Amino acid sequence: MESHMSDLLEQFLTLVGKSTDHQQLLATAVQERDPVLHARAIEEMGSWEALLAAAVISLQEHAANAAVQAELDRLAAERKQDIPSLEREKDPQADEPIFALTDNGTLFTLKGTALPLSPDPTTFTLPEGKGTLTQLKHLGPLTNLTILSQRGYYFGMMESVIPSMSSLESARTAASWLELEDDDQIFTVFARHQFIEGTKRMYHATQRGKGKATLLEDFSNLSDRKGREAFLLKGDDIPVSVMIGDEWGGMFCASAQGQGIHFQTEKIRSMGRKSVGVNLMKLSGSHDALVSAFLTNDIHEFVVITKQGYGKRLPMNEFRQQGRGGSGMQVLRLNTDDLVVAVVPVDAQSDVAITTSTGDVYRLPAITFPTMGRSAKGKHILELDDDVHITGMYVLPCAGTFGSQTSSPEESTPSEESTPSEESAPSEETPSAEDETENVQEQESAGQG
Repeated sequence: MESHMSDLLEQFLTLVGKSTDHQQLLATAVQERDPVLHARAIEEMGSWEALLAAAVISLQEHAANAAVQAELDRLAAERKQDIPSLEREKDPQADEPIFALTDNGTLFTLKGTALPLSPDPTTFTLPEGKGTLTQLKHLGPLTNLTILSQRGYYFGMMESVIPSMSSLESARTAASWLELEDDDQIFTVFARHQFIEGTKRMYHATQRGKGKATLLEDFSNLSDRKGREAFLLKGDDIPVSVMIGDEWGGMFCASAQGQGIHFQTEKIRSMGRKSVGVNLMKLSGSHDALVSAFLTNDIHEFVVITKQGYGKRLPMNEFRQQGRGGSGMQVLRLNTDDLVVAVVPVDAQSDVAITTSTGDVYRLPAITFPTMGRSAKGKHILELDDDVHITGMYVLPCAGTFGSQTSSPEESTPSEESTPSEESAPSEETPSAEDETENVQEQESAGQG
C-alpha cells in the first residue's frame, strides 16, 4: 500500500513540475491533462482533493526532515571546528593488536591502525551471526591467553587460534575451542602471564554490586580449555569488570544512576574461587546496576560517558575513600532517561574507544573530555542519531596527533587483514552482617582445582 501511495505521489509531483499555475492542478483540468492519474486518485484515495492533501502533508514532512538534517549537519560542522589540534607523541603500543569482542561473545583481533583517531566513527561490518562490536582491549604483544566467561569460568587459549576480523567468516571461532556451557559466552580476556604473578589478586565486580578478591595462586591449570570456576554468580547476575592488582590500594565502582564509590581493596578479604563475594556498592533499586569498576592505585583521573553521549573527566581525589557497601557520591548529573554507561581511568596520553549500538567506534584522546566537578552534567561529546546510543568505552594507547593535523593512516580501513594471533551527600553506610553471610564457600570436590 505504501509503495502504491509513493508511486501515486511521484506521478502527481511530476504533473506539478509541468504545470504553470495552480488552475492546471484542479480536478477538472487534470481530467483532461492526465485522465489516468485522475482515475487512480479517485480509485486509491477516494477523491482528487484527498491526493492534493496527501501531497501537501508529504511535502511538509520532507521539508521538516530536511530542516532537521540541516541542523544536524550544522552542529556537526561546528563541533569539528571546535575540535582542538593536539600534538601528541604516538605510543609504539598503538600499533599492537587490539582484542575485540561482540555482544554474542565473538572474539577476534584488529590491527591497532584499523582504529584511527577521528571525530568521525569507524564502522565495522561483521559477518552475519557474529554480533555487534561492544568491547575492545589492548594487552600488548600477542601471547597465550586466559579467557573469562560470563558465567564465571576461566579457560586457557593459545593466541594463534584467535581469528582476525577479515577471517571471521571462514575461520573457526575462538569460543569453539572452549567447552562453554550453552548459555555461556566469552566475557573478557587477559594475557596468561598476568595470572602467574602469585602475590597479586584477581578482583571481580558484578552488575548487582557484588564482588570479591581471589589470590592468583588459587588459579591452576591455566591452559585448560574445559574451564574452571573463577567465581560464583547469584541467579542471572553477570560480571561487569575483572581486575588484577595488589591487595593494598583502592577500588572505584560506578552505577548506571550516576553514583560512584571509592573504598580500600584490603576491605575485601581474599576468598576461594567458589564463592559469591560481598556487597561492593548499594544500588538505588532494581532499575539500577553497577556498570564499571577499576583499581585506583596510581590513578589521578577518570572519564565518564553516558548512554546519550554526555561525558567529562573527574579528578580521582574528588572521591575520598569510604566504607565498602555504601551508595557513594554523585559522579554526574543525568538527563531524564539517560544512564551512565562506563567510567574508565585515564591519563594525559590515553585514548578512549567509544562503542555505539550500531557497532561504530569513535577513538578520541581522553583529554578532549572537559574536566568538570561531580555535579556537572558534562559535555555532549558525540552527536548521535535518535535511534543510536553509547554502549561502552575502553582505554587504548595514544595514537598520536589529533584534530586538524590528523592524517588518515594508510592502514586505517577495518577490513584489512589483521595479524592472526593476533551533588548528593556521601554515604558512610557499612555492609550489614547479612552481607557477610553471603560469602558461603562451597568445598571443592576431589580432583577439581
